[in-house]
Amino acid sequence: MIYFGKYLKDYLEYSNISQTEFAMRMGITQKHMNEILNGKTNITLEMAANIERLTGIKSSFIISVENSRILKESILKEYGNLQHIKEEIIKKYYINELKKRKWIKFKDETDELQICIDLLDFLKIKDFEVVPKLEE
Repeated sequence: MIYFGKYLKDYLEYSNISQTEFAMRMGITQKHMNEILNGKTNITLEMAANIERLTGIKSSFIISVENSRILKESILKEYGNLQHIKEEIIKKYYINELKKRKWIKFKDETDELQICIDLLDFLKIKDFEVVPKLEE
């Protein structure tokens, strides 16, 4: 799963900045820095703004990557695993028919989680639990 910490790790390595030094510049602990780099903690708007100030990486990009990670984690938590997602969601919503009719364009058809996100966007719902309520 993609999370912003991967990008930040690459940036630090490319810029020859240690994690400890960057944590100090950010005003956070080394432990917190490690959690950010490993996708174990959420990046707040304030942190994103600080990272932008220190690196030039746009905070809008940071938040976008972070939101995508959070959404994917919530989908995984709700449905358990990718195989279950594939069986429950992709077949239930006739993904192939939606594609054939060109009603929906998927960003990455090989990524089941991204398909779910694209489908949520297409249906304009926050999660799949809303669907039974709409069908009433």
